[in-house]
Order: sequence, then C-alpha cells, then structure tokens
Amino acid sequence: MALGTVFCLIIAGFGGLGVKAYVASYQNNTFAVVAVEEISEHWSADRLGNIVHPNLLEMASKPDGKRAFRIFRQYGAFERAEQVHQTGYVIQYGAGTTATVQFVGHFENGAASVTVEVHEADGIRTVLSLRIEPLHIKERVRRVVS
Repeated sequence: MALGTVFCLIIAGFGGLGVKAYVASYQNNTFAVVAVEEISEHWSADRLGNIVHPNLLEMASKPDGKRAFRIFRQYGAFERAEQVHQTGYVIQYGAGTTATVQFVGHFENGAASVTVEVHEADGIRTVLSLRIEPLHIKERVRRVVS
C-alpha cells in the first residue's frame, strides 16, 4: 500500500513537470524567435547585450565565437520562423530551467534549421546556446563562402 502511494506521488510529480513544460513552451518559443531576430540585426558578439546568458557572451567574445558570428552574418537579417516547437525541457533545481526550441528560420540570404537553448532563472530568460544549420542558402552567399 505504501509502495503504491509512493508510486502515485512519483507519477503526479512527472505530471506536474509536464504541465509546467507545456505552459512554458509558448513563452520559450516566443522568446527564442524574438532573440534570434534581435541577434541577427548585427550578428556581432559585441552587441549581444542582456538577451544572452553570460556563458554564451563569454564564448562569443573568443576567436571561435567571433568566427561563428562571421559565418552567421552571411545569412543576413532574420525574416520569419516556421515550425516553432519546444523539443526539450529540463528543470535544474537551484539553477532554473532550460528549454530547447527548434524552428526553421528564414533569413535574407537563405533558410536554416535553428536550435536555441533558452535558460530561465529568477524569471529572466536568456539564450544559453544558438545553433544554425543551413537548409538553403542563396547563390550569392555560396560565392562569398567559396
């Protein structure tokens, strides 16, 4: 009987986590899209401001991070997002939550698969990581890269 009660409490806890993740998904999705829009205005590690997590800001200011932003800059400004969905949600007790949001991003010079890790702590959301993988880049950009 006691074991059954413990089992029910565990199931209820996972149910609560699922509800929290579902409720947060809309806000995380919206934040991720707006963050990519703001970041793509300059594609500069020096102009990221408060929208990114301090760890990402530190990585972006190093040579590899600056090189990544030079590559991202070739996409141009962000135009719109499609198929936005939260694919992961982790609660880190004492450190907030991290959600993984994926979408197809359409930029001035092509489309890409975009993955954003959104970290929330004390009610403040920041971009923890940003990955962009090309789906289609217009011919003009291919010549610049070659």
